[in-house]
Amino acid sequence: MRMATYRLLLLSLALSLLAAGARAGTIDGFAVLGASTVTNTGPTTILGDVGLSPGSSITGFGSVILTGVEDIDNTPAINGQIDATTLYDTDIAPSFLAGADNLTGDDLGSFGPGGLAPGVYYFSSSAQLTGALLLDAEGTDTATWTFVMGSTLTTASASSVAIIDSGSPGPYTGNIDWIVGSSTTLGTGTTFLGTIVADASDTLNTGATDGCGGVIALTGAVTLDNNTISTACSVTGTGTPVGPPVTPVPEPGTFALLSCAALGMVFLTFRNSRTKRLSAAALPIQ
Repeated sequence: MRMATYRLLLLSLALSLLAAGARAGTIDGFAVLGASTVTNTGPTTILGDVGLSPGSSITGFGSVILTGVEDIDNTPAINGQIDATTLYDTDIAPSFLAGADNLTGDDLGSFGPGGLAPGVYYFSSSAQLTGALLLDAEGTDTATWTFVMGSTLTTASASSVAIIDSGSPGPYTGNIDWIVGSSTTLGTGTTFLGTIVADASDTLNTGATDGCGGVIALTGAVTLDNNTISTACSVTGTGTPVGPPVTPVPEPGTFALLSCAALGMVFLTFRNSRTKRLSAAALPIQ
């Protein structure tokens, strides 16, 4: 009985730790969320949910590995679009951008080994990433970056985004948000990080990947081609750049429920065990 109790306690602790490690900024668990349509070519892997609203056409998913669910113009998809729109509207507001660093005219790959510190960054028109963008977490696992583009976001082939100087190896709970005024195009073989919310559409060219977030189009299509997209986020070690993870982190709400259930089982096991001991002690000695 004691061994079973200990196992349940360990299970509850593990579930609680995993729940604490889930990325806070993922929008309703969606790795992909489109408006008009979502299309795919080739063996894409999606670690998270796929949603579409108000459209009804998701095509090319016979070759997709999907760990989550498909939500097509239902309540989760509609709510996802509402929440993504709220984030978009909040981050383009003048009050939010008042203290932003204006990077208009700079290439995101031009900041060298020091990278960019956590903060809010703004482009009045389009933004380009050529090469590597390093995000310096400054020794924490909760750093947040917000990039706001007035029009497009485009990455060159084989470009990358990576986190450096994290607090410790393991789950990363900070947010990396990309707010795009029109459309996003990730070039062939790009390794990207963060949640992309584009007012129009998102196109991921062959082999592009995105981790630590999702790819969201508010009014247009999401177009995929042999990609890997994940809502989960983890770092490999302090000072070590990280790419998209290969193991999804389940949603916090699911783990919270499981943890409560496990704790309840521990309590019932303890109470039943105590009741039996008391009953035995009350029996007359023969």
